[in-house]
Amino acid sequence: CSEQTLTELNQLLGQTPHSARLIVNAAGGWAGGNLKDTEFPEKCRRMWETNVESSILAALIASSHLSSK
Repeated sequence: CSEQTLTELNQLLGQTPHSARLIVNAAGGWAGGNLKDTEFPEKCRRMWETNVESSILAALIASSHLSSK
């Protein structure tokens, strides 16, 4: 996850911990293909960035800013 993105979001949400009521991760995607495709590794990398890294970033933000109320 991008440190810059996390820093910017923390600044946007403010320094008050546990102040957000909702954190939504709407990213996602699929890049089909097969193992013979020369671009398959690049497609996998992009899917990882889009799907997994965005979920990790949302979880990090939620752990610091999501309200328990």
